[in-house]
Amino acid sequence: MTDQTPDPGPAENSPELQGLLRSLPTVFAAFHDTYVRPYLGYAHLNLGNRDDAVRVVEQVFTELGRTWDDVMLQGNYRAHGWATLKEHVVAMLALHGRQQAMVETATFDSVLRAGRRRMADLESGLGLYAAIARLPERQSDIVILRHVLGWETKAIADLMGIELASVRSHLRMARNRLARDLNLRLDHDDEGALGDR
Repeated sequence: MTDQTPDPGPAENSPELQGLLRSLPTVFAAFHDTYVRPYLGYAHLNLGNRDDAVRVVEQVFTELGRTWDDVMLQGNYRAHGWATLKEHVVAMLALHGRQQAMVETATFDSVLRAGRRRMADLESGLGLYAAIARLPERQSDIVILRHVLGWETKAIADLMGIELASVRSHLRMARNRLARDLNLRLDHDDEGALGDR
């Protein structure tokens, strides 16, 4: 995770969400507590500002809480939660007539962490983030979670409600496509960095 991930203090939860967290089975509260920060990180990266990210994540967990019995009947509440988050992020972008802000947000975050990094490194980062944004949706999500937000592959599989092998496969396909698009030399470690030039 990055230092820029919004921190959802309990005071930020609406009265309705607070009530759902108290009244629903503990699995819902545990789900919320486990995934609120990664959801916020993903929403913030894509929406470009903390307030919209907090609002979207609040809406997601409120919607999930209202329909929790149906969500649990579907069998994979993590996958359902991830799909709901994606729908709300897209809806917020459409509401404001904006494009995904991942390139700008990730670049800004990199600048904050890099301090006095050379301009060439920043331009390289811009190209990489733009290439990530052009990947197929599932590959882009996994690369963002793994290499931009810093999540391990097992945690990504849990977060998205998919198999670990699927995460690794999508990551490998994304890395190969990025290598072609950006002329990168890859190390062959699925858990490693995207590679060096």
